[in-house]
Parts: sequence; structure tokens; C-alpha cells
Amino acid sequence: MTKNPATPRDKAGGEVWFVINNSDPTSIVLREQNGSGQTGTAVLSGTGNFTNVSLSLSAGALGSELVHIHEGQCLPADLGGVAYALTSFEVGSGSSVSNVEASIDSLATGGFAINSHQAGEPSVYTSCGNISAGGDSLSITLNELNGSGQNGFVTLSARGDQTEVVVSADAGISALAHIHQGGCNTLAGVAHGLSGTSGSISSTTIDATLASLINGSFAVNLHTDGNPGVYSSCGDIAVTGQSLTIALGELNGSGQSGWATLTAQGEQALVVVSATPGISDLAHIHDGNCQTLGGVAHGLSDTSGDSSSAVVDATLGSLIAGAFAINLHTDGNPGVYSSCGDIRKPLAVATLSASNDDTLYEILTDQRNNGAGQWLFAGKTRNGEVRRGLIAFDVASGIPAGSTIVGVSLTMTVSRTIAQATEIGLHRVESEWREGSVNAFGNEGSGAGADAQPGDPSWTHRSFDTAEWDTPGGDFAPSASATTNINGRTAHTSASTSRLVDDVQSWLNNPDGNYGWLVLGDESRNQTTNRFNTKENEDSESGPVLVVEYRPG
Repeated sequence: MTKNPATPRDKAGGEVWFVINNSDPTSIVLREQNGSGQTGTAVLSGTGNFTNVSLSLSAGALGSELVHIHEGQCLPADLGGVAYALTSFEVGSGSSVSNVEASIDSLATGGFAINSHQAGEPSVYTSCGNISAGGDSLSITLNELNGSGQNGFVTLSARGDQTEVVVSADAGISALAHIHQGGCNTLAGVAHGLSGTSGSISSTTIDATLASLINGSFAVNLHTDGNPGVYSSCGDIAVTGQSLTIALGELNGSGQSGWATLTAQGEQALVVVSATPGISDLAHIHDGNCQTLGGVAHGLSDTSGDSSSAVVDATLGSLIAGAFAINLHTDGNPGVYSSCGDIRKPLAVATLSASNDDTLYEILTDQRNNGAGQWLFAGKTRNGEVRRGLIAFDVASGIPAGSTIVGVSLTMTVSRTIAQATEIGLHRVESEWREGSVNAFGNEGSGAGADAQPGDPSWTHRSFDTAEWDTPGGDFAPSASATTNINGRTAHTSASTSRLVDDVQSWLNNPDGNYGWLVLGDESRNQTTNRFNTKENEDSESGPVLVVEYRPG
């Protein structure tokens, strides 16, 4: 099944940051296509239903613009259609950060690849890298040895009976690199040779399975250029600590953006910075945030090149729990900041099913309800009678108190329609109601055979027959919190808006004021009704779903 391309949720310069539990970021190499001269790396990290993609592309004879996650694998294998869009490049190369609405597990199936397209000629591919299958990739950190100043990370990906080893480390320090027997504290002989590491990234395929490397006792070790007897950095092939990736946003018109990955190393943290080169020099972790930067808390390595890394004497947990930001300074004018990113608690994602859903039927001669039915309705019937949906979610039970809501989307499935393309709006309900208890027969649209019971909402009553709506048809905000185009029998998603975020935040802060949304269809003409599946639908997976991104308090 071909997925609809998703719009990237952010780019370098936005507040994008995610944590990977119990692993480091996963890196893949993008290799040249069609003689472009362009290569790159992509670092994937994620939480819940979202994956953060930090991408760096080198300059080449052909520059890139569009970048996507495609179905399939890189040419000459079968590269399929676009599954998810990533942030485009405006100048053909550089760094970007995108956030796609797909879990890292769903991408790590061996059936996806990251592919870039030539600027102005998207049918020409410029670089491509396969996303390894889940369980078939391991990333480890490289720690500085002998005062070399070199840090980085290594991603090992299973390739059948072989393993691809991608090394990303501070350039210009090492040359030789190997997989040694033993650990970094007890290094023994060379087990496998790796490609030269004088640059910022290298890739080698070795004749050993990933499982044998993990189950054995091995380490990746880099040697000082010109003095190979002095080791410059090393990492044990084993699962290590948590990591956090943040975006660096441009400041003062510098043209610089990028990302930084912080990885736990016991009582210390490894900080890898990748930003537009040639703009900054000094870099620090500052107290405060990017809006209110304070003094320097920890110094970082020189950022004039493509990437840099440093180990700081602070735990990752203390950096996340405190108020800190990574800040880069303009080369030659350090008083002018070039880019910055806040170190903040990682986003969490809650997926909520509807707690209440119902329909208001404009039948003035009777009081109708369908709270226990399989469907709710919105729009105007062939006979000119209005239908309005009601829907609510128990936000406070699914999201911790004190959290900050940052994104909200609502997905509802249309299972029947008499309308051509139309639009619905989600309007915040302003009076209390509860789901009705009756179930209309047949297709439920007419409301026939479903007389409202005491306490049920109806067209004139929010609680039949003791409390009326202030206005027949429901009490709701005149402006929609979100609008969504509806066209056909399929799932439709109302994308996040500031008003949806405000609604959910207010319901979290004040659960007693959570009356949900009214689903308002096109009532300007007849024959616009859409039928949506409710939480009671026999297809239990097709009911309304609210996805909330939030930052725990």
C-alpha cells in the first residue's frame, strides 16, 4: 500500500528533539547516485509514533532540493514511491532536521530508503541510503583516548553474513581504524580492518555477522594519524545509554542551522554538533534557553567544520532536567550568536480514543439520539435537516498533569457519504453534555427509532429533558479550532493548529471544563452529510483517534 507523503513537521531551526531509549542514534550513509558527487549521512532517532531525521549532504556536481523517505531500497534495487517528505534543501547541500509521523520501528523493516533529488530535475536521484531492518543495526559511541580530542559514534548494520560499519568521528585526528578483540580497557589484536577515518565519516563492510560482533567481545578503535601506536578514540560494541537530538536554529541572519546529539556516558555526556560549516567557531552549553541565554556552563569543541564532538562533565539527565541551551558563536565576532538549540525534556506522544461521541439530529418534532450507535453524522441531509457530531476525549487520564501540549491531530474515518468534496470544522463545545444511551436502527442517519432518554443530548437539550442548550443545535465557539477537507470514504486527519493545542491544554489544566468538540459540516446546502465511525463501531480500529504531542512537566 502506498502511503500519502507526509509534510515534514519541522526543519533545522525549529524545536525538534527526541530521545531514544536504551540506544544511540542510528546512522546511515547516503551514497552517490548518477555521478552527482554528493554523499551524506542521516541520523534517525525517535519516540512513540514519530521519528527525527537529521540529514547532512555534501556539496557535489549536482545539488539536491527534494528529499524523501521512499518505499523500497536504493537503486539498482526497487526504489518505490514517496512514503514521507523530508525538509528540502534550498542551496543544494548542508544540514536539515525533519520529524515524520512514523515510528522508528515501522521504518526499520528493510523496506525504506532516504533518497535525494536533483534541484530542478527531481527525476534524477543524487544520493540514497537504505534504512536497515529493526534489530539489524546498533550504534555505539566513540570516547576520546590519550587527550586526542576525538569523539564520535559508529553504526553497525547487518548485511546478511556481513556487517556494514559506519564511523563518524572528529576529522583530522585519526587515520587507521579497526575492530579489535576485547574491550576498550583490554584491547587485543585486530579482528577486522576498517576504512581510513581522516575525514568525518567512513564506511566499511566486513566479513562478520552483526550478531557475532555483539555476542563476542569487540571494540571499534581509532589510531592517531602519524602515530598509530597512540589510540585516539574507542567504543565497545555493546548497547549504551540514552541520547537526545536537538535542532539548532539560525540566529542573527547567520544562515547557520543544524543539530546536536547528546549521548549519556555515565557521569558525562557526549555532545556531537553538526551545523552549517564556516560560520561559527566557539560553541558552548549555556545556562538558560535560547531566548534568555546566561553564562557558559560547559565548553564544546570548535564548530568551524562539518561536525565536532566533546565530552562534558554533566549527566544527560541533569542537562535535560535543568535549563540549558547549545549556542554557537560567529567566527571572528563571538559576541554575535549564529545558532542555538534548547536542551529540553523529550517529547512524549499520547494516542487517545474517544471517551464520548454522539449526534445532534435536527428533528424539531421529536427528541432523537444515537449515543450508542456505530456512527455520528455532520452536514445537511437531502431533505435539508442538519446533523452535527459531538466528540470528546478524556485528556486528563492520558496525559500527566503539568504537561505542555505542543501538537494535536484528530483522525476520523468516513464510512459513508452523500456529499461531494466538502469541509468540516471542529468547534469547541461550551456547555456540558454526556454521551447518550440509545442506538438508532439501520444506517442511523434518520434517527428514527432512537428516542432520546433522560440525560441524553438532543437538538434542543444538552441533557434531555432537564437542561436545554442556550441555542438549539448545541452551544459551541463560532470559530473553528480546525477545518478539514472531506472527500470520500477513508480516514481524514485534522492537522495540528494553535487552537487545537489551546483546547487540549485547557482541558488538561481544567478537566471539568472539557466538553470536547462539535463536528460541523457544510450546512449552506443540502446533501452534504458525512457518516463517521464512532468508538462503538464494529471495526474497533476505525473510531476517532486523538494524537497529542506533549512535553512532560
